[in-house]
Amino acid sequence: MIKVISVIGTRPEVIKTSILHKLLLENENFELKICSTGQHKDIFEDTLSLFGLAIDKQLDGIDSSLPLMQRVAEHTTSLDELMRSSSPDICLIQGDTLSGYSAAQAAFMNKVPVVHIEAGLRSHNMNDPYPEEMFRHFIDSISDTLLCPTYLSKQNLVREHIDQDKIFVTGNTTIDALLFALENTNHIDYDPSNDLARKIKQVRALGKSPSLLTLHRRENWGEKIQLTLLELDQIAQEQNLHFFYPVHPNPSIQSWIRNTELHHVDILTPLPYFDLIWLLQNIDIVFSDSGGLQEECAYLKKAIIVLRENTERQEGISHGSAVLWNDFNADQISQYIQSAALAPHHIYGDGTASRQIVEILQNKYSRASS
Repeated sequence: MIKVISVIGTRPEVIKTSILHKLLLENENFELKICSTGQHKDIFEDTLSLFGLAIDKQLDGIDSSLPLMQRVAEHTTSLDELMRSSSPDICLIQGDTLSGYSAAQAAFMNKVPVVHIEAGLRSHNMNDPYPEEMFRHFIDSISDTLLCPTYLSKQNLVREHIDQDKIFVTGNTTIDALLFALENTNHIDYDPSNDLARKIKQVRALGKSPSLLTLHRRENWGEKIQLTLLELDQIAQEQNLHFFYPVHPNPSIQSWIRNTELHHVDILTPLPYFDLIWLLQNIDIVFSDSGGLQEECAYLKKAIIVLRENTERQEGISHGSAVLWNDFNADQISQYIQSAALAPHHIYGDGTASRQIVEILQNKYSRASS
């Protein structure tokens, strides 16, 4: 029996580990315990329930307004205690979050092998995204098994002289979750929240293109988020767009949005994951600083304008499904939509990543745990 501790704290981590967690729970060779650090507590459990999952260990919540280093210290202390008390065979970490960074430190100090899902992503700029790029480097540097979404991410690790025997290319688990969501939303009687179906029809009846907007990353905080929104509002007027913007629950972000006068943006509460996927299928173009949306848009053949100066997901740029904000030309929106529709949609995975990961873990760790 392989004892697994999986540490997650944000909604994207719930989504990206969901199918893997389900497979591990169904497999008699694994004993899985899911630990939550509670970063996105309000929307965390609702998302878990969509996949029929539940938390085994909930750490005490930490004030999100605290300085980053203090939050890391408190998370790491709690996770250190968890590693010592549970003695897992492996610690699963997804992506580049504060939860993952803290768990990696705690696991390493307790000589628990770290398995990093979504390893090898690089923007090659330590300050963008901040602090995620540093988190990635650290987690990868101490990981025992590195699960890369693409061959480009593997090449990044090879260039950093990481042992190739530790590296596996599986595709991104985002696509696994996306396929599960599509099974649940692709039927005529699916009724999304926020009256979205009626609103989409209304926007199209006015001759406008419904578009999805998300903007939440730390490098876009403050005045920058307000200036970007004002620019997008102007673009919407000129190009006949109408944005649907599910606002991140962070209080600071919500305050900046409330203090920005917008005319072509429908402000929404955070959408349940299935509703977000429904919306993705029913809009024409996406403007976002999200990482996961770049992968989902590629699979769904939707154009995404990445509201950042660079991206660690270069595959979308090179294949024509994504365009960086610095390179965006508002007069070429129709070309972006057409290019994405023609781009290959398996660039980030085919929906089998979680099954591949289970096999890798079983082959690699079954002896160590016996």
